[in-house]
Amino acid sequence: MKNHSEVRYRTPLRWIDAAIIHLRRTRVGRGRLVFEALVRPDSTGKTVAKFTHRYAYINAITGRPEVPVDWPAIVAAICPFEPDVEIDDG
Repeated sequence: MKNHSEVRYRTPLRWIDAAIIHLRRTRVGRGRLVFEALVRPDSTGKTVAKFTHRYAYINAITGRPEVPVDWPAIVAAICPFEPDVEIDDG
């Protein structure tokens, strides 16, 4: 479940520019993921916006955050694709 989003706009994106979006995971915590998206026009490559989205695993019955039983497998699957991701096991 997404529990927080934040956007930082730096400059407008012109209508004639195609937007290139680079999405990556920046942090992995116990049952939590943080994604960052950078938006850049194809004409200049300069960042026009930065989005941060935070997600937490929530038990659908209790409504409380929890760590899935297969969490180690999830983290292991992320690491080859995001080698610089910050992993917080605490």
